[in-house]
Formats: sequence, C-alpha cells, structure tokens
Amino acid sequence: MDVEAQGQRAGSMRQLSRIPFNRPCVIGTESAFVSEAIDTQKLGAGGSFSKASEAWLTEHFNAPLALPTGSCTAALEMAAMLLDLEPGDEFITPSFGYPTTASSFARTGATPVFVDIDPVTMNVDPDCVEAAITPATKAIVPIHYGGTPCDMDRLAALAADRNIALVEDAANGFGSEYRGKKCGTTGTFGCLSFHETKVIHCGKGGALVINDPTYVDRAEVILEKGTDQRRFVRNQVDKYSWRDIGSSYALDNLRAAFLFGQLQESDNILADRRDVWQSYHRLLTPLANRELIELMTPPENGRNNGQIFWIKARDREKRDGLIAHLASHGIQAVFHYVPLDSSNAGERLGRVSGALDHTYSEADRLLRLPIFYGLCDVEIVVGEIGKFYDRA
Repeated sequence: MDVEAQGQRAGSMRQLSRIPFNRPCVIGTESAFVSEAIDTQKLGAGGSFSKASEAWLTEHFNAPLALPTGSCTAALEMAAMLLDLEPGDEFITPSFGYPTTASSFARTGATPVFVDIDPVTMNVDPDCVEAAITPATKAIVPIHYGGTPCDMDRLAALAADRNIALVEDAANGFGSEYRGKKCGTTGTFGCLSFHETKVIHCGKGGALVINDPTYVDRAEVILEKGTDQRRFVRNQVDKYSWRDIGSSYALDNLRAAFLFGQLQESDNILADRRDVWQSYHRLLTPLANRELIELMTPPENGRNNGQIFWIKARDREKRDGLIAHLASHGIQAVFHYVPLDSSNAGERLGRVSGALDHTYSEADRLLRLPIFYGLCDVEIVVGEIGKFYDRA
C-alpha cells in the first residue's frame, strides 16, 4: 500500500499533519516555462518542451534515446511491448514492490515470478533471481527501492549470460548511481517516474531510457499510438499510418514544461534531498546504536538520491505504535508495500520462487519518514521518535 492509499485510511489524522510525508517540490522557475508553453498554443505532446525534455534526458543518461512519458507505468508497459512478451513467458521481480511493476508486464500475458529481497537494501536478492530463472524467463525487472541502487553488476551478468532482458524499474532512482553509473542506464531499458512524490516531478510523468539502439525506432512508434507520426514530423515519410501496437504514451507539452524547469534545477534539488537524508541518518544513529531501530544505510557501491528515508522497528506492533505516536503529534509517517504475491492479482496471475522470508518480515517493520525538498523539521521528527522509545 503506497502513501495515497494510506492517506485515505488515515482519514482525519492526515488533516492534523503539520509535517506531511511528502510536499511536491516547486522551485519557482517552473511557472515561467508553463506560461511559455501556453503561449505557444501547443499543449499536447510534441511541443517545444516535450522536445527539450527529451533532449535533456537523452543527454543526461547518455542514451540512444530517452522518451518522456505520461507516467512510469507507461514506460514499463512500453518496455514489455518492446520485448514482445506473451503468454507462457515469465519475468522475475521482487514481491516487495509497487503493483505497477508487475501489472505492466503481466498485461502481456507473461507470468510474474516473485522473489525475495536483501533486508539491508530492500532490493531484490540476486541469488534469489538466479534460482528463479527457467527456460521461460524472458526478463528480470529489479526495483531500485527508495533510491538505493540494486546490485547491477550481478543482475547484468545473470541477464547477459542467459540472454535475458534486464529492465530497471528506476521509478525511485533519478539521481541515484551504482559504481558511478546512473540508475536506469545498465539494463536494456530504464523506467523513471516523475510523479509528485518523486525527487524530480511534473505532477505525473515518467520516461523510458532506451539503452539498446536496436529498440529506438519501434519505441517511437509505440509511444505515438502505434504510428510513425514522429517520422512524419521529421519529414522522413510523406504521411503517417498505423504500424504496430502502441498507445498514447507521450508526455504533453504542459507537463513537459514543468518537468523541464525541474530538470534544469535537478542538481540543487538532489543536493537538498541528500542533505535531509544525511540529517536523518546522523540524528537517528544514537537510537540505532541502542538497537531500538534499524537505519537505512548508504549503499555500499553507489549513491542514493534522498528519495526515501526508512527505519525499521522491532516488529509490526512497535512500527504501528510509532506511526500512531507521530500522527498524534502532526507528523505523517507511513509504511510501504504489501507483498505482491499476497494480493488478489498476485495470487491469480503470478507465482512465487523460493521463500519470501525477508519480504514479509521487513515489510512488517519498515516505516518511511517525511522527506521532501526544503524540509526543515528533521530534528522535530527525530525528537518525537526518541520520545516514543523513551516512554516505551
């Protein structure tokens, strides 16, 4: 269950939050770009800011092409289409993840195979991935949870050795790196989110980073409802027509204008988020040293982006008690994913490979603390966590 669903469950408690879990970042320069987009009277996809954002992302990720999309869901669905997945195929993904990761691929008829996570990183365990591979496996879909990069060396080697596609769900990963390489650039595809809960956003948006140039032409067709419209715009054909499957996946010019404003300031936004993350880590270390909580730790071979800061309580009862305590003091902390294999759709459409011990034990203990651009209340949040444990 993500923050939106939890907000509905909390009801009136949310109205009391003086420190919300998230506050969408607004730098201040976005409005000028949005106004400029309105003035151009080109508001749909294909406008000047759609093109500018595409160029920025393509250069930033040093990719053959990076396509802004209406959501990360759209990017994941495009990746599944490009791989021509079909019934009888399988893809491996962690059970600890957001439903979109699985549903975007399962809509092709392919079967999700759920595996366990590493409790330190909360990312998929490469050993579990290797054990789950069968002749039907066509893709591995890891999630860079909370901006902490997965073990991409190991996952890339598993995929390459068996000629399996590697698709990075980097919804949380803009600005994160693994061994100096940006998340989203190791796999065949990288799928990003620019939802308002993310470090960089445009309200709702995403991007498909295409790292294998052989997929570029077809990706452009799928992006534009299955037509070769982009070739027509470039005067490469005299008319455009239906060429393939596809959908209306392209990001419109209005949201692209807002996104472009954020991309221009992304270094500053990331620096601020990382500062908040570091403050949490420093101030909560004494509680971790007393073994009252477990802390999210910096990735061993990478750099995170400050997307999430999580802690783990001793058990679910203590976790829920801490969430309630913080809520009673106007601080919104939330838990995260319900394991996908336990959901109605997960049971019906997928299967499990191996034990999911860490998925269940860690999901029951984890809670996410407020973190957003410009957060100045870290000491207040940490102080209330300390009071909760002092009275326990």
